[in-house]
Amino acid sequence: MTRLIPTWASISRILNVHSNLVVTTVHVIKRSYSTMNPAITDAFRLPTNVKPLHYDIILKTSLRDRSFEGSSSILLKVQDASDKRLIFNAHSSLHIHSLHIESFAAKTEAVYNIPDSAVKRDDKNEQVVVDIAALQGFNWRNGDEIKLNLGWGAELGQSMIGYYISTYIDKDTKQEAIYTLTQFEATDARKAMPCWDEPEMKASFSVTMISQADTVNLSNMPVTIERPWVEGQSEGVFDRLESKTYGKLISGQSKTQGKTQGATEGQTKTDQTPLGKTEGDVGKTVGKTTSAKTEGDLGVGKTVGKTTMAKTEGDLGVGKTTGKTIMAKTEGDLRLGKTEGNLIGKTTTTSSVGKTEDSNLVGKTYGKTTAGKTEGDQGKTIGKTTAGKTEGDVAAKTTGKTIDKTHQKAANVGWKITKFEKSPLMSTYLLAFANGYFEYRKDSYISPLTGKTVPLRIYATSDIIHQVDYALEITKRATPLYEEIFDIPYALPKLDSLVATDFDAQAMENYGLILGRTSVLLLDKKSGLAAKKQVASVQSHEIAHQWFGNYVTMKWWSELWLNEAFATLCGEVIIPDRLYPEWNVRSVFITDHLFRAFDLDAQRSSHPIQVEFEDANKISQFFDAISYSKGASVLRMIAGIVGEDKFLRGVSVYLKTHAYSNATTQDLWKAIQEASGVDIPKIADAWIQKIGHPLVTATEKDGKLHMQQNRFLATGNVQPEEDETIWHIPLRLILIKDGKAEIKKDLVLSEREITIDLEGATVYKLNADTTGFYRVAYSSSHLDVLGKESSKQGSVFSPEDRVGLVADAYKLARAGYSSTTGMLDLISHFKNEEKKVVWSIVADALSDLSSVWWEQPEDVRNSIKDLTRTIFAPLIDRLRFEFIEDEDPDIKELRTLAFSQAGIAGYEPVIKFATEAFRKFASGDENAIAPDIQRAIFRLAIIHLGEEAYDIVKEVYKNPSNPSTKVDAMVALTAPTDNALLGRTFSMLITEVKDQDVLFFFMGLAQNTKSRRALVDYFQTNYDAIYKRFNNTMSLNRLVGITYNKLSTRADLDSIQSFFAGKDTSQFDMSLAQTSEAVLASTQWLSTDKENVESWLKAKK
Repeated sequence: MTRLIPTWASISRILNVHSNLVVTTVHVIKRSYSTMNPAITDAFRLPTNVKPLHYDIILKTSLRDRSFEGSSSILLKVQDASDKRLIFNAHSSLHIHSLHIESFAAKTEAVYNIPDSAVKRDDKNEQVVVDIAALQGFNWRNGDEIKLNLGWGAELGQSMIGYYISTYIDKDTKQEAIYTLTQFEATDARKAMPCWDEPEMKASFSVTMISQADTVNLSNMPVTIERPWVEGQSEGVFDRLESKTYGKLISGQSKTQGKTQGATEGQTKTDQTPLGKTEGDVGKTVGKTTSAKTEGDLGVGKTVGKTTMAKTEGDLGVGKTTGKTIMAKTEGDLRLGKTEGNLIGKTTTTSSVGKTEDSNLVGKTYGKTTAGKTEGDQGKTIGKTTAGKTEGDVAAKTTGKTIDKTHQKAANVGWKITKFEKSPLMSTYLLAFANGYFEYRKDSYISPLTGKTVPLRIYATSDIIHQVDYALEITKRATPLYEEIFDIPYALPKLDSLVATDFDAQAMENYGLILGRTSVLLLDKKSGLAAKKQVASVQSHEIAHQWFGNYVTMKWWSELWLNEAFATLCGEVIIPDRLYPEWNVRSVFITDHLFRAFDLDAQRSSHPIQVEFEDANKISQFFDAISYSKGASVLRMIAGIVGEDKFLRGVSVYLKTHAYSNATTQDLWKAIQEASGVDIPKIADAWIQKIGHPLVTATEKDGKLHMQQNRFLATGNVQPEEDETIWHIPLRLILIKDGKAEIKKDLVLSEREITIDLEGATVYKLNADTTGFYRVAYSSSHLDVLGKESSKQGSVFSPEDRVGLVADAYKLARAGYSSTTGMLDLISHFKNEEKKVVWSIVADALSDLSSVWWEQPEDVRNSIKDLTRTIFAPLIDRLRFEFIEDEDPDIKELRTLAFSQAGIAGYEPVIKFATEAFRKFASGDENAIAPDIQRAIFRLAIIHLGEEAYDIVKEVYKNPSNPSTKVDAMVALTAPTDNALLGRTFSMLITEVKDQDVLFFFMGLAQNTKSRRALVDYFQTNYDAIYKRFNNTMSLNRLVGITYNKLSTRADLDSIQSFFAGKDTSQFDMSLAQTSEAVLASTQWLSTDKENVESWLKAKK
């Protein structure tokens, strides 16, 4: 997945503050972590006595009934016959109504029914346990292959996990419409189907979907056949399931589905079919057949219904003739299907002269066709065609767009069946499918390695399809770049994406079918630069996963970072930098990821990058800033040591060595070492296996520099037992002599302390370009020297150096290692700074100061606001308010930042401009507000115009022109200073806000000091409803953190502990621990520096 949803970096941009102001809310409670890989003894882990090889899956989805039925045949290989248990995952919501085993020992097929006494459900661990020893006559041996056949059903909910419903407003009917989609990572495939739901249990998948005929089915692989299907008609695996008895139900509900009459298997005797003849393997004739003849290898082919004087010949494969056929003839291999006559099996028509030919078995004609013909690859004509002919790839332009709406919504619409190609080996969490009224845009790219054309599509509902073009462009440009840098072609025949209107994550990298929120996949001409960068970043991240995570997968979730850190570094830095070098994404990585990781890793309740855990409920909590951002930062540091080219060559070796398989951290180190010749484990192991990161303290004396490493904590009080790790630290020391800079790239601190000669340099700085994952502390006098050097025109310090310098001073002051006033003095040196990345950390520091001091006397709060205004007003005066189309992106983003900061600080020219622009916008001038400052203007308008602006912004929220505008409106609706308007916003949360958007509202309400405590009251009053609404989603633990982490008193700490006492916090205990620690850190900062800061502010007046 693409980061946490929403990431602190993205939310903070929305709120016009930076990620390091908000302590990340997915955390691990304090405990001893094991970085070893113990034998699998945990109850929630599956045994390895059998291994899944292949799944044949059929899903029937009913949008009308909001339910689905499933059937599967799972091919298993026995690996340890001494273990007589067959254990697989299935969530308690699945009503399993059929279960049996097929054995192929000695090349003979035998079917074994499973009695009730042999089956147990372990709902706590989401497992079904079958006692193989209880099956009479059955025994397995090592190496045997067996099939487990199952049938099940379940309701379709709106939980945003498993197989679920998403809603949207149909643009034609103006009514709510629905579709289905999946979200399986990490352990939710079991909510859609019984399976071996662990990443190392890779298998291939053949998916078949049965759905309403006027909808579109999507899955990981391309479609191989699609045609009408009649209710009651068996298909594939259903043949076996419907013709056998499997014992009683094991789901706790009495449910019997399907009735089969006249089904036979194997060699069918002629007297079982009156006047008929059936020859071949597993041929079946179901229903009544009179004077009919069926010949050839029928495979699992069938004739269903009544056939009179009909003849069917040839290898039918999985072909069927369904319904009533009079004097008709079907010939040939129906997998390459040709159907003539009035056959419901392939053409639903009202005319006997209709004809359908299709080389790919996806073409079809629904509705009325008179003397019509449809030919070609995936061509579709839906609606009425009279004396018409459609040829070629019709679906590219007509699928969905020519749907007759009356037919689409008709209660009596028929069914269709869609079969997809067999997938390569992949983990269950990467399986995906969706069903709904989708349209698509398409493109393709030519593989630079194979020369093959790879088709690309992005699907969406009709109301938003016009905004997918940019994401499609990114896909086309980025995917071949990945092929080139890894020297590995994209592995699947196609790459699709689906835009989701309800999604718990930002996006999900399902193999061949990426899913993502509207806010990260849609863009139009009215979207700002930030929205454009987000779409590029998220889509590139998910494409990276097609190699990292999909092609090669971590063995277990303890090494999740192998997936997410790579996708973060490659998808959000290396590839975007090649696509858009003017975006300076390498600098932005520091503020969006390095600093974000620092914040979480500075807590006692952090965790190592690679970590074991004792409970499957904990897995989702590890999708955090450590796995993503710290992991990516460590990889970035290693790439800096060995060189990026050698690093990428090592990655290529890693991917090629473990293709379609699973790997470990040590496998990665081995590959990079092979490519670079550098001892990677010696450098990297402590960074991956140990909690925390170091602070390097630099002190100068007599021309020598002494450096010492210790663990850094946000609360500052490191205990000896917490300070035992020695990291391998690339110091990258900058020495300035005679105005020239030299970087000591090979200097390493691999022991507690070292002393080196400064070689006559009077100015020095560690961690050149802020590439290392560590903080640096200087003396107050040398910090002032560095500030003055940084402020010089043409300073030798890069923007990355300068942002790191300010950030370290700010965070050291917050943790009590140095004074906050020293940090404020340093900031004063940067009034002529020109780079947005440096200004962003200045804004973060001042916003954080204001947030922590939020309940101090009014004169103190006003002094902080005055300071912010004094710093940012000259900057916005210099940049002005106008946005130029082809302007340098860095200047555009700097103007956006300055406008927002000056406006919130009360700078009158900005407020005047914002309110006037808003009133023009309210009067119908759609160009009155530049997209890049729309968020700030909406917020300022509501603050200063009150209800007049609130009502207009709420209408924008309800009917946005694009997703970024909706987010702008959501954030603005949390900005009122008026209690009545805030009350209206809180009321919206219950009935008007989608589940996926609640976090945006919580973030804004927590940021607003007027609603901060009201949010706590709201959360606690509605806790039971919130818990139920977000149960088992990633959102739940984030909501807990968002609610409390802006508080800053010891009384708040006590209140948090009291409220959660006795409650089940297993789904968010890490977030709760981290949030409590964040509140403690703020409390200590305020207690330590309160008087000094207030004195400094008074002196500056």
